[in-house]
Amino acid sequence: HQPPSHRYVSCLCCVCCLLSQTRDKRLRRPVGEATEERAKFGEPTPVDDKELEKRERTAMEAMEKAMAALNPRAPKPGQAVFDALAKTMDCAWLDNSVVVLDQVKIDPPYEPDNCLSLDGDQNALDRIRRILANLRKKWHKQRTADGVGGGGEKNPRRHTKAGGDDAAGASAAAA
Repeated sequence: HQPPSHRYVSCLCCVCCLLSQTRDKRLRRPVGEATEERAKFGEPTPVDDKELEKRERTAMEAMEKAMAALNPRAPKPGQAVFDALAKTMDCAWLDNSVVVLDQVKIDPPYEPDNCLSLDGDQNALDRIRRILANLRKKWHKQRTADGVGGGGEKNPRRHTKAGGDDAAGASAAAA
């Protein structure tokens, strides 16, 4: 990825590349409204340093959050359970175990029977067990509806994020 030759922010992915350029005083221009000439040639409006630093900070926080959600040592079913639960609840990794709301620990193989209360709250434990059981039922239904017997095929109708892999679908097939 080559850094752009101008100092204007056109997309969030270029923030890091642009930061190194904009910190160089020689490349800075005064921030102001777009002139007719800039508008005529389609150049974006310049962004001030504070806005640029704010975007960088936001991008870094999002990246750190995404990296904390990944556990390269966890099996695919564990990552799928984590991803599904993390959509609605605070989750964290503890080795290969998923800790939900700092109250329940789910050990491999990530079945409802592998849930353990960390603080003695039986209601939280029962709730997480029900959610986990429902997730497994949902994934099983999807596998059978997709005709996946063990070949690991994916349903072509499923939508995934650009460049990403549908962890729940792939992990359900592997489970």
